[in-house]
Amino acid sequence: MRHLMIAVLMLIPAQAAELRITVYDQAHLPRPISEEAFGLLRQMLKQAGIEAQFVAGDPSAAEAALITSPATPRRGSERETACRARRDIALEIVAATSSFRKDTLLGMAVPLATEGLNARVFDDHIRDAAQRENRSYAAVLAHAVAHEIGHVLLRTSEHSGRGLMSSTWTDLEYGWLAHGLMFFTGGQAKTMRASLTGEGCTTATTAEVVNQREAGRR
Repeated sequence: MRHLMIAVLMLIPAQAAELRITVYDQAHLPRPISEEAFGLLRQMLKQAGIEAQFVAGDPSAAEAALITSPATPRRGSERETACRARRDIALEIVAATSSFRKDTLLGMAVPLATEGLNARVFDDHIRDAAQRENRSYAAVLAHAVAHEIGHVLLRTSEHSGRGLMSSTWTDLEYGWLAHGLMFFTGGQAKTMRASLTGEGCTTATTAEVVNQREAGRR
């Protein structure tokens, strides 16, 4: 285990990218749960070279009630569309949902959103999954949020074959989760950091994104 931890630490870049996460907690998580879950989430993001800053959002804010459905970008404009998407996270923790019959769905993301919520997790589904798999509720919550953040910063709704970004977590994923061994891959982490820093985006697009983000905080 010691050698594994050393290997993981060696993957952390010297210069971390910064990520602001505004949390709209509609589920009113108990403080010990939220502290444990967001502590685990912070560690997972740090392993990917990302320093997370958590901000408590006002549930009555306009942003907390806005979720968009951006159109699929035209061929050739994928990069530009990705560059215009939010570089911060507006996360809603929903107490209970009747919108999705599939109770194994732990959350959803809007990777190309330029405003409003871009990540959601369903607290009732997460609680059920934690009980069903006999895993820590806070740990399942942290990994579910990380999964949705991954979609946003990877700028895609696609899933990997296994691991944190797989579409369905099996006994394998829940086993990794239980032992604190389920992280973003090196390639995923690199892409996520590039999204945060605006790598490959034009100066004009970068300025527009910053202006949109600052305007949304006023």
